[in-house]
Amino acid sequence: MSLSFIIPALNEEKHIGKCVAAIAPQLEDDDEIIVVDNGSTDQTVAIARQHGARVVTETKKGISNARNAGVLHSKGNIVCFIDADGILSPNWAKMTRAHLNQRDINAVVGLNVFAHRQAHKFLIYNGYTILAYSGVVLLKLLKGNMYLAGNNLA
Repeated sequence: MSLSFIIPALNEEKHIGKCVAAIAPQLEDDDEIIVVDNGSTDQTVAIARQHGARVVTETKKGISNARNAGVLHSKGNIVCFIDADGILSPNWAKMTRAHLNQRDINAVVGLNVFAHRQAHKFLIYNGYTILAYSGVVLLKLLKGNMYLAGNNLA
């Protein structure tokens, strides 16, 4: 199982290094990290390359266009979408592989936990996450369909 980490990016110089650095130690032989530059005017591309990511360019604006471009350039048989301002837990790839090796699991999504120095923003961001994931569970119960929500999924 090879993982292609697709990271759409637009002016993410403050975050992209940490994002790629959190993924890199989790890579296995055929895995890859692709940062899709969507028109950055800052140091996003240089920082991504310094951290070992392959950078591709998508000129058509929009996160979906950037993600799709990353998929077109990927070689892995599992596509992992990570937002540039996200930092994966140290065992994310290992857990993803373990779950996707189960016969009845086709996709996984990681829980978003936000860190912020201001207590009210910490509560708002994480409260929203709890609300969003609760909505996902409710939709599963009511409609029988599972929707993936989050800034990291495979």
